[in-house]
Amino acid sequence: MARPTKNENEKLTKRVGFRVTESAYIAYMQKLQGGITPSEWFRDAVMNDQTEIIIRHVQNEDSKAILIALAHIGNNINQLARATNTALISGMLGDSLAAKILIHLSVIKEEVKKVSLDAN
Repeated sequence: MARPTKNENEKLTKRVGFRVTESAYIAYMQKLQGGITPSEWFRDAVMNDQTEIIIRHVQNEDSKAILIALAHIGNNINQLARATNTALISGMLGDSLAAKILIHLSVIKEEVKKVSLDAN
C-alpha cells in the first residue's frame, strides 16, 4: 500500500544547504542523538523557534566612510597626545600646558567615540 499523497503546502520542495567548521559539525551531530535526521532536527528547531537568530547590521557606504574618517581622527588625536608627552618629557613644554592639551584631546576623543557609536 502506497503512502498518502501530500498537499502542495506539505511538500518539501526547497533545499537549504550551508557549510560549517569541523567543530560546529561535531556539535551539530551530537544534537541529533535519538534517531532524528539532520533535516528533521533543523526543521523542528527553526519552525518551533528553538533558535536565536542574530541579524548583523549592514553598514551603508556613508556609515563606512564616516567610521573611516573617525578612525583617522582618532589616530591623529593619539599622535598629538604622543607628541605632547614627548615634548613634556624633553622639557620643551610646561606641565600645566601639557595637562591642558591632554585634557582637551581626551574630551575630543570621547566626542569622536560618541559619534562613532551613533554611526554604527
